[in-house]
This record gives sequence, C-alpha cells and structure tokens, in this order.
Amino acid sequence: MENTVFNRPISEYTKERNLRITTLVALAGIYAFTVGNGHVGLSFAVLTVGLMCGAFFFSRPNVVSHLSTTDEGIKTLLNGVNFVSWDDISEFAGIEGDDKSFLIVELTNPDEWINHKSKLKRRVLALNQSKYGSPIAIPHTSFDSSVREVRDELNRILELRKAIK
Repeated sequence: MENTVFNRPISEYTKERNLRITTLVALAGIYAFTVGNGHVGLSFAVLTVGLMCGAFFFSRPNVVSHLSTTDEGIKTLLNGVNFVSWDDISEFAGIEGDDKSFLIVELTNPDEWINHKSKLKRRVLALNQSKYGSPIAIPHTSFDSSVREVRDELNRILELRKAIK
C-alpha cells in the first residue's frame, strides 16, 4: 500500500514575517551589544535569541504535514493525537461550513479512545466529540486540497485496507 501525505505549503507571507522577526531580534542584540554600557550578558542573550529564532524558522521545511497515512494507520499532529490505527477508524467524514470546514475521523469506539489519553487531551477530545461527533476533527487549513478531496482519498485508502483484511 502507498503512504500518502497531505501537506499545506507555508505561505510567502509567513516566511517573510519570520525573516523580519529574526532580523529585528538579531539587530536588537547587535545594538545592545555595541551600546550596552557593560551589560554584556543581556546583549549576548538577546543576540543568541535572535540567532536561535533564525535557526528555528529557517531550518523548518516549506510544507507542514498535519496528516499522513502509513501501513498501520494515520499520523496527525493535531488534537493531541499522534497516531490512529486503521482498525480504530470506521470512516472519514467532512463538515463544510461557510468559513470553517473539518475532516472528521470517525472512530469505532471513541469513548475508549478518549479515556486512554491524559487529562488535558481528554478534555480537548471530549469537546471535539460533543461538537463534531468525533474526538478527531482536523481543520481545512491543514490541507492544500479541499476537505472533500482529502476525505474521499482517505475513505478510498480505508476501503482498500478493509478489503485486504
């Protein structure tokens, strides 16, 4: 079976904003270092933070992957969930509104799934369960495709996996 990754490209605006933040913090560090009146520790700290911002912002890839499939299940970075087995998924659905759309991962036993998480994650998942009918709701902003396209592709993969078993 093929593994699928659903990506969202990082916008040019975000890249430009990150560059500006890094530049401003680094310049503040250089200024504090040259005019710091003996506050070398503070100057060094500000300069170090600026360089760390640059390393953090520009070492990241140009796409964000919030959802990917493997042979064992799906991986997601949202909702306090890292991995969901194909056996735990009954189907994928979509909720589409005017300005908000969500991919809903419908689970075979959502209550059991929620109870195995930490207290904070349980609250988030229970809120999603009451609001969307499933603990796992992934916003449309996580994909560069529509929720409908992602849902259809994931349901296709799920059906293939069920047919193999």
